[in-house]
Amino acid sequence: MESLSSCRGMMVLGLLMGLLLLGGCGRYRVAVDYPPEQTFEQFRRYYWLAPATAGQPPSVYNSELMGTRAEALVEQALLTRGLTRTTERHQADLLVQWQLAVEERLAIDPLRADEGSYSRHPGAYDVTTPYGARGDYRKATLVIDLRQPTDNRLLWRGMAVRRVPTFTTPQQYRTFVAETLATVLARYPPKQKTD
Repeated sequence: MESLSSCRGMMVLGLLMGLLLLGGCGRYRVAVDYPPEQTFEQFRRYYWLAPATAGQPPSVYNSELMGTRAEALVEQALLTRGLTRTTERHQADLLVQWQLAVEERLAIDPLRADEGSYSRHPGAYDVTTPYGARGDYRKATLVIDLRQPTDNRLLWRGMAVRRVPTFTTPQQYRTFVAETLATVLARYPPKQKTD
């Protein structure tokens, strides 16, 4: 009887963990931050800073090709919001910088783990089995920063986190960046709350 109760408890725990994993697997997680007192309607011109790639190994995700795509897409989005690009930093109202960090992650599915296969304890679950309980994937974090030109102070940050699909063509890279950037820039400018 105690064994049956223990088995049910493990099944419930596995189900809850699976639901948590599924709940966290939405297409995007987007967040923005800015000083609440900051207004944005006065900004008209921006200047591009070099992408922030510190600590990132060279890859197709942070190459000059990806940077060119990102700049063109951000330029289109900011133009629809009344901002134009300048090639002179001293003429800019905003500095724009982007970064894309991609990291390898490990997904564990507790619902597909094998009971007691490699464990020293009877009834324990082992999630390191070769039967599909784990899977590697890539997680991308895309960040767009808008800064004050005079002192480089951060005025607005938008960020999106999502899984990276497998790409086979340059068009798929562009679509990935376009969708992610559009999701972040949909939050700019912030809607000012009136009390």
